[in-house]
Order: sequence, then structure tokens, then C-alpha cells
Amino acid sequence: MRLDKIKINNFGKFGDFFASFSDGINVIKGVNEAGKSTLVDAIVNGLFTDAKSQKKSLKERFRWGSEGAKIQLDLSSFDREYVLNKDFIDGQQRGSENNSENSWESKDAWQNFLETNLGVSDEGVFNSTACIRQDEIDSITGSSKELRDKLESIITGGHEEVVASRVIDELSKRISEIKKGGSKHPGILKQLEVEAEDLKYEIDKLSRELEVAEVRRGELTEVTSELEAVHNEFEEKKELLEKYKSSLNASKEKVELEKAYDELKKRIDELSESEKKVLEYRKVINQNPEIDQQDVSRCASLAGDVKYLETKVRDLDDDLAALQERLDGISGLGLFATLNVINFLLMAGCGIGAYLFDIRLAAGAGAFFLTQVLLQVFLWKRYSERASLKSQIRFTEIRIEEVKKKNDSYQAEIDKILKKYGYSSPTELQESNSKIEEHKKKIEKEATHYEELLDGKSKKSVQEEYDRTTRELAVVKDRLEYIGDVIISSEKLEEMEKEVSSLSEKKIQFEEKKSLLSQQLQLTEGGWEQLSAFQERLEHNQTMHKRYEDRLNVYRVTASLIEEARKDILKTTAELLERKVGEYLSTITSGRYEKIRFDRSTLDFHVFSPEKQDWLASGEVLSRGTIDQIYLCARLALVELIMGDTNPFIIMDDPFVHFDPERTQNAINLLKQLSKDYQILFFTNSDQYDQYANNLIEL
Repeated sequence: MRLDKIKINNFGKFGDFFASFSDGINVIKGVNEAGKSTLVDAIVNGLFTDAKSQKKSLKERFRWGSEGAKIQLDLSSFDREYVLNKDFIDGQQRGSENNSENSWESKDAWQNFLETNLGVSDEGVFNSTACIRQDEIDSITGSSKELRDKLESIITGGHEEVVASRVIDELSKRISEIKKGGSKHPGILKQLEVEAEDLKYEIDKLSRELEVAEVRRGELTEVTSELEAVHNEFEEKKELLEKYKSSLNASKEKVELEKAYDELKKRIDELSESEKKVLEYRKVINQNPEIDQQDVSRCASLAGDVKYLETKVRDLDDDLAALQERLDGISGLGLFATLNVINFLLMAGCGIGAYLFDIRLAAGAGAFFLTQVLLQVFLWKRYSERASLKSQIRFTEIRIEEVKKKNDSYQAEIDKILKKYGYSSPTELQESNSKIEEHKKKIEKEATHYEELLDGKSKKSVQEEYDRTTRELAVVKDRLEYIGDVIISSEKLEEMEKEVSSLSEKKIQFEEKKSLLSQQLQLTEGGWEQLSAFQERLEHNQTMHKRYEDRLNVYRVTASLIEEARKDILKTTAELLERKVGEYLSTITSGRYEKIRFDRSTLDFHVFSPEKQDWLASGEVLSRGTIDQIYLCARLALVELIMGDTNPFIIMDDPFVHFDPERTQNAINLLKQLSKDYQILFFTNSDQYDQYANNLIEL
């Protein structure tokens, strides 16, 4: 099976992500935290995770702030194309075959599709074989039981639900049901043994009682006569005592009921008053629109900003007026400019006169020159000051416009909020909100008072208690009217109670003796039939005990035979696995390691070291890189053995980080060879694999 496309929404780092894949080696490249692991998780969840899953680990992968994620996988197998959709928001999942009406949604149909087209329907098996993550490359032992079941089903041609391990588990369960001891949940044999002991005890007891039962017949007649006499005397005195006690108790009960009645009536009145207040408060709240507290805060904040900006505008207007006043104060520059021209002409005239006529005129030219310099300096300073003031005025006018624009923006937002709730000013909005909040607090206060009045009960139960107390009080009053108030001393009452108690005890003794004698006589009448029934039950019990013992032996022998057969089957599978892993390992290690064997139960490995001429376990001497290389070869071999002709795509998340350059190159060569039969999705942050990519995807 090949992965053609993936589309992801709100999963991990990806809000919306799409990628297409090709045959051969697809290199997915990105820096750390670019989303490589997220993309691997999306593929695995798109295949195996149920859309209705509530696992915390899945929800933590959803994009922050989203309700869930959606994943779509476009797959192809031979000449068929499929689309798998997982919607983790609505809990919907649907698979469909393109260009046909064939679709599926149920969990069983989904697993059947994966088993048929991918070669595996168990996520743990997939993660231990075709999904090779750099930090989990040696984690295949975590799914060793599922892997053994898959390997066994390959050899036997069976299906996952009938593999030997499940049969053995069922046999073990049945053996436990039969053999289990203990008193809390005993097994069938233990139950039969306990029942047999009880039956033997009953048979012995019944036999002894039958021997003495006949003696009791005469005693029964005598006891019956004495019981009748005691019973009549007891009833007469009991009736009189009950009358006295009933009168006294009724008087006490009346006082207590009247007190309870008053308390309950007060509580009900207070509850009704509290409900009335709450209704009034709610009416006030309902008369006003529900106000968002953020709008109230925003409106108050904006109103403060508007006041500040209005003050700012006024200050800027004052500054502008002052600048304009200073500018207006700079006048008469035209007069000084004219004087400057005249002074220049006079200076020039004196200079020419001194040159042509009289040298003494040069002193006048010097005076005019000095005046000319002073006028130039004065005019330059005044013109500069006027230019500066004009610039400040323009800047102030622009600033005023900006502040007004910002103020208008704030005012528009205030008007929008006020329009939303139908108020004309922020103050009115604030007052309305305060009024609503005040009444909400009153409701909370009344609710607290209401709950205190109920004291953990419902109003209905309080009303029922009140009604019941009312009825009981009425009954007590009627009873007092009927029996009347009887006056009797406490000494006389105590004496009567002792006499009635004595008669009661005597009556009970006679009744117990009569009952015992009657039971014994009844046992005598049907005792032999009951004894025969007990004996038949005991024989049946012994027969069932022997039958379950035989069944237990059959289950044990069957389980033993299946386990032996299973070991033989797994031995064949393990040999295939070891041979294939050896071939891959020899390629990667340039022939240094080529013999390997796996534990049949845990899939832990031992590798043969030519240097030490001995088998080494994974934790002995071997480097981390060599261990990763062995498990990488094991995973690739398991893909071929378990998934067979389905040729699934293989995910590799930077598995070569602990390889040296030579073994990395050997592994790449092996990968190129495998890519002829398998689509490879190779995730990395390195550029060195770009040259081997049939398709390069950069995250």
C-alpha cells in the first residue's frame, strides 16, 4: 500500500497542511520543531485512532485554540485508490474507495480494511515494525505478544481471533473457573465441595432430629394451652397500658409538632419572600439589555481617552494661537529691506566718490558698510525666526488634525458600543451596568439566603415536610380528643410496663417453644422425604464433582498440547525472522555481524560476535549504533514477514543518527534496494539524503 497524499487541519503545528508523496524514497526535511514528528503522528492517527477517541494524548496534539483536528489520507493499493477521513471534532470517520460506492465507517470494517491492505490493524504492531522512530527504534518488545500472534497466524494461515494464544487464554480462564479456591469467588469444584459438606451436615442433623421428634407431640398440646392463657392476659393489660402511654405521648408529640409547624411555616414564608425578591430583581435586570463587561471597560477607557484628547486639542490650539501671535509680531521687514537697499546704494556711492573724487568719502563708505552688515544680520535673524514659526505652526496644525482624527475614531467606537445597547452616553451605560451588577449581587445574596433556608433540601421537600407536619398535628389533636387526657402517676405507669413486659417475655417463650415443637413435628411429617432429597442431591453433587475433575484434566492436556504445537510454529517463524535479519545486518555492518537469534517470548535478541566467538545480548558490549542497526533490520524483516504482499509504506524518522559514515552509506544502499518494493517516507533535518530522494518535501 502506498500513501499518495495527506491533508491536515489543526493538528500539532499544522493549521492547514497538504503534501503529496511518490513511489520510492520520499525525503521529508525540516529543522528541529518544523513538524516532522507531528506529521508522523498525523499519519499514524489517521490510520489507527478512532475518531471518537477521548485519549488525553490525542487531545494534546490538537492545535491550540481549536476544537479538534481533521486528517485525510489518500492511499493506493495495486489498482485501487482509497480515501480515509478522520474528523476528531465531530467524532466521524469514513473510508471510501474511489470511483465506487464502497465505503465504511465502523471500527470492525476499518480494521478489516487495514488488515487486508496494510497487513496489520494493530497500532502497536505497526509502530513496532513499519513506523521506525529514531528514539523508539528498539521498542518492538513492547508489542511482543501481538507480534507473536501475527507471526503465528502467518504460519498457520489463521486469523487473529483464533490464534493459539487466544485459545490458551480461554482454556486458562476455564481451568481457573473450575479450579479456583478461596472463599470470596470460589471455582466450580470448590463450590461443589462446600455444597457437599453442607449436605452431609444437613443429612446427619435431620437423621438425629427424626429420632426425637415424636417425643415433642405431647409437649405441644400443653404449651398451646398455657400460651392461650398468657396471651389473653397480656392483650388486656397491654391495651390499657397503650391507652395511658398513647395519651401521654400524644401530648408530648403535639408540643413538638406545633414547634416544628411554626418553624416550617416561617421557613416557607421566608422562601416565598426570597423568591419574590429574586423575581423583582430579575425583572429589573430583564428590563435592561445584557451588557458585555468588556464593552463597559472599553467604553470607559475610550471615554477617558476622548477627554484626554480633547484637552490635548485645546492645548495644541493654545500653542497654535501663541505661535501665530508671535508670527504676527514679526512685521516691518519690508521697511528694513528698503533701508538695506538704500544703505547699500549710499555705501556704493561713497566708495565710488572716494575712488573718483575725494578719499575722505571712504570713511562714509565704511560707516555705511558697518550699517549694511548690521541690517543683514538683523534681517537674517528675523526671516529665520519667521520661517521657524511657520514650520512650528504647520507641525502644530498637523498634530491637531491627527489628534482630532484619533479622537473621532475613539468617539466612533464609543458611539458603536452605545448604539449596540441603546444608550446615549458612557455614563448612562456605566450606570445601567452598575444597576444590573447591583441586582445580580442582590440575587446572589438572596440565593445564598435561600440555600441557607433550604439547608440542603429542596423547596418541594420542605413544603412536603410542612404538609406532613400539618397532617400529623391534626391527627394528634384528633387522637387526643378521642382518647382524652389520662392522668396517671409515673410509678403506676412504670409498674404496669414491667408487668406487661413480663407477660410479653413469657408469651414469647411459649411462642418460641410452640414454634420449635411445631417445626420439629413438621420435620417429622416430611422429614423422610427431605432426607431422601438431601441424599439424592449429595449423589448428584459427587457425580458433577467427578465430571468437572475429568473436564479439568482435558483442559490441562489440551492447553499443554496447543502450547507445544505453538512453540514448534513460532520456532519456524523465528528462524525465518533470524535469517532475514541476518541478511540485512550483514549488509549494513559489511559482514561483521550476520548471525542473530531472538527470544521466542520477548523478541529480545542475541548477536554472534566473530571476535568473541560467543553470543552477545543487546546490553553487552554492543554500541548504541549497533543495537539500533539490529533493531532496524528486525523491523524491516518483520515488515516483510508480517505484512507480506501488501507492501506497506515504511516511515523512518531519522534512524541513522547513531550510525557511522560507512554503515550509514550501507543502510542507504539497503534503503534504495527496499524502495523498489516499498514506499519510503524518510524524515530528517539533514541535507545529505537529498541526492537519494525520488521526492523531496521541505517543511
